[in-house]
Amino acid sequence: MSTPPRFPATLTVAPPDAAVVAARMLRIPMIAADLLPLEVVESRRDRRVRGVVLVALASFVAVLVAWYALSAYQTSQARAALATAQQSGDAMLRQQRVYSEVVKVQAESAVITVQLASLLANDLQWSRLLDKVVASRPVGVTLTGVTGALTPTVQAAGSAAIVLPDTTGERQVGTLTISGSAPDTVTVAAYVDALGKVKGLGNPLLGGVTSQSGKLTLQFTVQLDITSGALGGRYQATSGSGGN
Repeated sequence: MSTPPRFPATLTVAPPDAAVVAARMLRIPMIAADLLPLEVVESRRDRRVRGVVLVALASFVAVLVAWYALSAYQTSQARAALATAQQSGDAMLRQQRVYSEVVKVQAESAVITVQLASLLANDLQWSRLLDKVVASRPVGVTLTGVTGALTPTVQAAGSAAIVLPDTTGERQVGTLTISGSAPDTVTVAAYVDALGKVKGLGNPLLGGVTSQSGKLTLQFTVQLDITSGALGGRYQATSGSGGN
């Protein structure tokens, strides 16, 4: 026969913790459910969509209005600038009418200058040419006479003349004869060389050298061609032409 289990004579039971009991009593189960009717949900969604559409439409309208205002402003500015330009043009036309006589006189003056340049293209400034002839003298040379003449073909403007073979682009328009005295032949030769370098003169030719009895000086004669480089220049449009 088996022996029944033996229990302790006393058993102590501890009461439950009050905090644990309170926590278990206040715990709410995590259960969520959407109990709204479907019509309400769809109505709310439609309102949100309409709001988004209205905001987008309002933004577009605002941008369109701003663009229209900017375009109107730019058009107004352009019209104002056009009006100002037209007023300036009208003022300039009025001023031009006031000074029309001056403009007419200036135009007539330009025409006269062109005509003078054409008429005096074969004009020879003898004073400048003679000054160059005198300035080219070496020390000891004394001039006793200078004779010059233009050929008839030059006196008739536009006629042809003889082209000098030794002068680039220049033609013969006259002749010049110079007579004078010098102490020796070296001085005479130096003067002839100097005359050959004068602009407007060419082909210097020593005509003769003579000595008079009882005098220490030599008498000489030089003949030269007057070239087209000595012509005109007073009414030419560009400087540096003949007569310099």
